[in-house]
Amino acid sequence: MSFKPVKYLSVLLLAVIIATVCLACKESGASLSAEQVLENTLAAQADVESFRLDATLTVDVQSSDTEGAISLDANCAVDLADREAEATADLSLQMTGLAITAEMQAYVVDNYTYIMTSMFGQTEWTKQAITADTWQTIEDGQYQIQGLLESVAADLGKEENVNGVGCYVLELTPDLDQLQQALMEQPGIGEGLAEMPDLDSIVQEMTLKIWVAKETFFLMKANISMTLVMDPETMGMSEGEGTATIELSLELLAYDYNQPVSIDLPSEAQSATEGSSDFELPFF
Repeated sequence: MSFKPVKYLSVLLLAVIIATVCLACKESGASLSAEQVLENTLAAQADVESFRLDATLTVDVQSSDTEGAISLDANCAVDLADREAEATADLSLQMTGLAITAEMQAYVVDNYTYIMTSMFGQTEWTKQAITADTWQTIEDGQYQIQGLLESVAADLGKEENVNGVGCYVLELTPDLDQLQQALMEQPGIGEGLAEMPDLDSIVQEMTLKIWVAKETFFLMKANISMTLVMDPETMGMSEGEGTATIELSLELLAYDYNQPVSIDLPSEAQSATEGSSDFELPFF
């Protein structure tokens, strides 16, 4: 089985996360409609200066010759005002004849990104400079999501609690063609998606559900699940080699909005080699 399809998956996953996290809102008043949540997204983004996020990802892959599973647990803290961030992640991959575990850390400090990867008994630190143009692209991208909103229909469900916080619950239904077109226009996303087939041809099923705090209207939780079916051509294989089915589940928990964030760069990072990492995880 080719590793090409899950390269597509990593890009698609990033795109869906961006589209989902964008759907928190700030709105005054006692009641809130699903349409108001979507219409007031941009106002919410302007209110967020910092936050913490936990993520759990599971991926199951089935094909005629391969069975496998990927799991990822990640935690991150982001300070948008000071342009700093940190993240840690533990990854496990089980595939026919293959088992890999890896630990990763990432820091954004003083206009540099520092990345630590520990795998196969080796640990490597690398760093890359973040240019002023990169920051401008990120900041501009926060306000270029109107097309994403127009590609998603929302239904308001029964209110629920998340970690003791009362939340509105939205079930989202994306128009895959419109979503792909909108994502193609997003800074840093369009180039990766340009290599993908049409989402409508590979996404068999997708469900998105978000929980928005009733008092602050910040995003508290998001659940994403997808079923993708890829034919041999999409996977870069010859005809007759069968299809691959990928089941993906992602849960995001967001909290500590606009609370102080302290980013401490480990001393080991001071000796980081400038440039990209030599490590390449299978599938990504």
